[in-house]
Amino acid sequence: ALDFDYDVLAPEADQLTPWTTVHMRIEGGSVGSADPGNGRLDNFRLSQLNVTAGNVLLNGVTWKVGTLEESMGDLGLYDMRLATVFYDTVGMSARTQWDNVDWIVGIGDAGYSIRGERYNPVVTAGSTLRVGLGKHAQLGLGGQWKKEAVVEGHIYAPYDTPGVDY
Repeated sequence: ALDFDYDVLAPEADQLTPWTTVHMRIEGGSVGSADPGNGRLDNFRLSQLNVTAGNVLLNGVTWKVGTLEESMGDLGLYDMRLATVFYDTVGMSARTQWDNVDWIVGIGDAGYSIRGERYNPVVTAGSTLRVGLGKHAQLGLGGQWKKEAVVEGHIYAPYDTPGVDY
């Protein structure tokens, strides 16, 4: 995985000036002359693309628009993420931080990630709350809710989608 961040408006030291960053993540598992994929671009994917902006509308609030994946952090060397929300959601979220507390709330659509070409909207909402307990420990809680509405007459609108039960 390769993460790119491009500061459109760089954050200032005063932390009250608006700022904006474009974030992209490219993932894949092929390297030229090292595997059958030979490093071709079709073996890679753009897994995250979002715009993050801070101090716009509300001071101290960071807004994210695009892919919303949020993790409580990595455990170990190989990006083992034990707690992740919005891994399949495109939408908008807001994050605010006070001293040792980090709170995120978001809403979006996970329909394309779940259904692919048989797309039907799946409204997703959720939140995480993380509290730092000193230098080396954190306590976190998060949840995500999904609802696939029945759209009468829509060819791909099921009454129940397997795997969408939360």
